[in-house]
Amino acid sequence: MFAQDRLLPGEEINNWSSSELLRRLVSNNDAYKCTFTDDGNLVLTNERSGSTIWQSNTAGKVGKPTHIIMQKDANLVMYDVDGKPYWATNTGGKVRGGDIVLVMQDDGNLVIYGNGKPIWKTDTSGK
Repeated sequence: MFAQDRLLPGEEINNWSSSELLRRLVSNNDAYKCTFTDDGNLVLTNERSGSTIWQSNTAGKVGKPTHIIMQKDANLVMYDVDGKPYWATNTGGKVRGGDIVLVMQDDGNLVIYGNGKPIWKTDTSGK
């Protein structure tokens, strides 16, 4: 089980689990939520205003989306039921060894860190 605000390499968010904990990430201050929707979209929401502040724009792109995994190569990838990727952050290989983590931050950004440095983010601060 992962911490509710982050994914480590090999951990995933899915859209088929009955457990809400496996379907989303939530910032530590509970102000922002990252959800993988049934239609295959990754959505960041400002929980205070109820507004969508970022999305992957992948809704309906595949027949049956199933999960998003933080891969060991620092790439965040969405997969369909057949195991085919259909969206990625394209950050694979940007980190050689060391620590990799995806974090839903308290400022509303979803960030991939490699060895403590940001290598990808949604750029949604303050929305």
